[in-house]
Amino acid sequence: MDRRSFLTKSATGIITGMTFPNILLARNAGKHERTLNLRNINTGEKVNVAYHVDGKYVYQALAELDHLFRDHHEDSTVAMDLHLYELLYAVQKRSDKKYPLLITSGFRTKKTNLYLKRNTKIYVSDNSYHLKAMAADVSVYKKARVKLNKLSGYAKKWKVGGVGYYPSHHFMHLDTGRPRTWVS
Repeated sequence: MDRRSFLTKSATGIITGMTFPNILLARNAGKHERTLNLRNINTGEKVNVAYHVDGKYVYQALAELDHLFRDHHEDSTVAMDLHLYELLYAVQKRSDKKYPLLITSGFRTKKTNLYLKRNTKIYVSDNSYHLKAMAADVSVYKKARVKLNKLSGYAKKWKVGGVGYYPSHHFMHLDTGRPRTWVS
């Protein structure tokens, strides 16, 4: 991501932050450092990085996170929604700190989304927030003390975006779209 993309992303985050539900921003405010500890189960890559330090987003850390959330099928990286990182941070604060959150899907190209729609048993929307870089599918290690259904319950209570719980597939969907919930 170049400097212009980063500045655009930052400005968008500031502008949309005004409309993003304040509960997450309030939960995450006042922290001198916000860190995400994540592992992409498809690529095996891990990131444990402070993405927000002393009230500012850290360019290099955001670039690392965006790379982790890339569409690995197409090797396509885009700037993810900053609010998604804030949502993941809030979820991670409730999870077992011993283990990273597991990312099963982040950004998707149209081609990948269509492939998944045709070749998986899980419902895949034509207008998925994954296409807009505003969604992540997340799981937890089986050994983790805090179970996925509990984390899903927290996210649902916050009413800050879409929360889908897929118990038979062992993941939850989180997005920064309009608040809604479902179980599949």
